[in-house]
Amino acid sequence: LNDPRSNILVNGNTAVLEGALGQLAQILCRQFLDPCVQISGNGRVSRVSPIVSKTGGVGIGTVPGSNPILENNTILLQALGALAVRYGDNSGGIFRNNQIEGDPPTAGAGLVLQARQAGTSGTTGIQLDGAGSIPSIQSNRIGVGRIAGSVGIRILQGTQARTISGNTFLARGEGVGVAIQAAPGTPDAVVAAYLAGNTFQGNFAQRVTGEPAPTPTPEPTPTETPTPTP
Repeated sequence: LNDPRSNILVNGNTAVLEGALGQLAQILCRQFLDPCVQISGNGRVSRVSPIVSKTGGVGIGTVPGSNPILENNTILLQALGALAVRYGDNSGGIFRNNQIEGDPPTAGAGLVLQARQAGTSGTTGIQLDGAGSIPSIQSNRIGVGRIAGSVGIRILQGTQARTISGNTFLARGEGVGVAIQAAPGTPDAVVAAYLAGNTFQGNFAQRVTGEPAPTPTPEPTPTETPTPTP
């Protein structure tokens, strides 16, 4: 699947994109529009292998409101700032038994060198864009890139409960990547659930991190002027 003219669209609730005869179908995403595979509806993508080899490219993305099943896929990121899977606003569904490689060994050294020269951030496995993006992410192997700024799962907004459990995060660098980057204001109980429900192998900069919620700036209370007594 290597037509450079447009991306691959999986539209509708019964649409299926699946590797033939149980083998992974390679999708070379060097020239495709982003995302390389775009899903609209509740379709299924299984046993395909997107290879994202352009800077800032996206392997699989969902249209807002979609709830697809993504399973048994292998996604390779071979470029700076590449993103494996991006969930649009209010997207959900199931993401299970997939493998994401942040920067494969064949391209890892080159990526590190480029990152130092260009000062570009690393790769991202899964990004949840909106407050309503709540897919069930289970039983996946996610290799977190060896470039500083690499993230396994990035949650941009919202604090509602998400099923992120049974996954194995593998640090590909020595303390440069973050396994799960939670949204600002994520409750401590949710962070604890991420730590307890997943496996972390190797040295991460942080396993689970979240920026504190912004502190509201108090408005000054006007001082009342006493009324003179006649």
